[in-house]
Amino acid sequence: MIKEEVLPYAYTEVIEILKYISEEYVRNIPKEIIEYFQEKSKKDYEYTVTEFDTFENQEMLYETRVILSILYRDYFVSEEVKTKIIQKEYIEMQIIEKEKSNNYNIDDIFKRNKKENITGKKSNQLSVSKTKGNFFTNIINSIKRFFKEL
Repeated sequence: MIKEEVLPYAYTEVIEILKYISEEYVRNIPKEIIEYFQEKSKKDYEYTVTEFDTFENQEMLYETRVILSILYRDYFVSEEVKTKIIQKEYIEMQIIEKEKSNNYNIDDIFKRNKKENITGKKSNQLSVSKTKGNFFTNIINSIKRFFKEL
C-alpha cells in the first residue's frame, strides 16, 4: 500500500533512477511531471543506484517501483502494449472487487451473526479480514492522487 509520508523519498529515488534510463525514454515524460517530482522530493535524502544491479535487484522503495511502473506504462511503451497493460490491470481489479464482494457480502455477514446469536454466543462485532491492496490498484490510486495534486 502506498504511504503518503514516503512519497518524497520515492520521488528522490525516481529522479536518481531516471538519470540511468536512456534519454530517449526520459524525453517522453512531460516536464511538468519531472518538475513535480523535483519539487516534492526529499532534498536531504541521498539515494544511490548500483549500476551493476538489474532493476529487479536494485534496492528501492515500493512506492518508487509503483511510480516507475506508471511511467513505464504511460510514457515508455507503445500504445498497443499500454492498452494490454491497462486491460490486464482492469481484469485484475475486477477479480479483486469480486473477492471483496464475496468476502464482505452483507447477507452472509448477517447470516453468520444470526447463527452465532442462536448458538448463544454474543457477538456484536463484524469480523473483517484485511486484504493487501493489489499492485495495480495501488498504481491507479497513485495516479489519481498525483493528478489531484497538480
